[in-house]
Amino acid sequence: MYAGLLVHKYTRREFYCSDTPEIIDGMVSYGGLALSLGILYWMWSYSKGYYKSHSYVIHILLRYALAYFLISYGLSQILDTRYPPSLTNLDLKIAEMNSGQVVWSFFSYTYLYQAFIGWTQLIACCLLFFRFTAPLGLILLTAIMANATMINYSYGLCPIGDSVVYLSLILFLLLPYGRNLMNVLVLNKGSVTVQFPFFAKKGHGYKALSILKFVIIAGILTYYYNPHRRYLRYYYSNTNNPIYGVWNIEDVKYDTVPLDSSQLEVFNSFQSLFLEKRRYGAVKSGDTLSAFEYMIDTTYHQLEFWNFHEFRSLDLKGKYLLSHPDTLIYRGINNRDSIEIKMSLDKRYQAR
Repeated sequence: MYAGLLVHKYTRREFYCSDTPEIIDGMVSYGGLALSLGILYWMWSYSKGYYKSHSYVIHILLRYALAYFLISYGLSQILDTRYPPSLTNLDLKIAEMNSGQVVWSFFSYTYLYQAFIGWTQLIACCLLFFRFTAPLGLILLTAIMANATMINYSYGLCPIGDSVVYLSLILFLLLPYGRNLMNVLVLNKGSVTVQFPFFAKKGHGYKALSILKFVIIAGILTYYYNPHRRYLRYYYSNTNNPIYGVWNIEDVKYDTVPLDSSQLEVFNSFQSLFLEKRRYGAVKSGDTLSAFEYMIDTTYHQLEFWNFHEFRSLDLKGKYLLSHPDTLIYRGINNRDSIEIKMSLDKRYQAR
């Protein structure tokens, strides 16, 4: 059954939400089919005397599959792509936030907590590839995934289906170690030596397989790392941004050529600029935030703004000057109109 659910997750196109009717129907179909085939296979292998060895192989494959899927989650937290900092979320009142924004604001406030969870999850996944360290890896993942499942359920987040599948699979994989866990953690007894069907003696085959496992781990890490890096390069091109923060607009000056009334009204309505580490920012006008894209060149102090969602006529190109760590001056042009904007840093938004 779990094999069917993992196959469905791998083949589906939706990579985030898992509570849509289509996804649930697919999980039921794949899981039910795999469960039916599994029962038939269990009956056949049990009658032929292969049950013990085949169960061991299936246990190994499920461990590897679990590690394959969860490594991506650990990397996303280590590379800060799962809950990146968001200045615009900090500007919202809690009453204005949805549950996803509340969770995002909590996790993105500090990178240290994310990194701790990410590294713990990554190490636990690597432990699953080795039979002697697999129980420790499963125990660590139980704590992590139970926490994730409760957060998804309590806040009504849509990955709840994935987290339930992962948590139940982890508990299922812990069943063969249940006796030893009960002896050590509850009954204060010694553990029982586990007999493995294969590689009872650590010969050359065992050592070669161990080396192969390290190669597989490196391959999986590389496979997931490259997309994350491409994502960071595209969406987080402003990571090393010296003007990252929220800047309150103090003064706007125009050239001698007067602007038309609509442009003048737009600029005078701006209150502050939210310059994120991502390629997206926002401008606050009244009680609303309007997103835009921007690009900064720290070598030549060039700064461009475009694709304003609510102010399509704006297309700013110019240079910035940090006359003081808390004072930013921007001189540029909007289409053909020269403009100078003086801003001050709002220290209330102390996001990382």
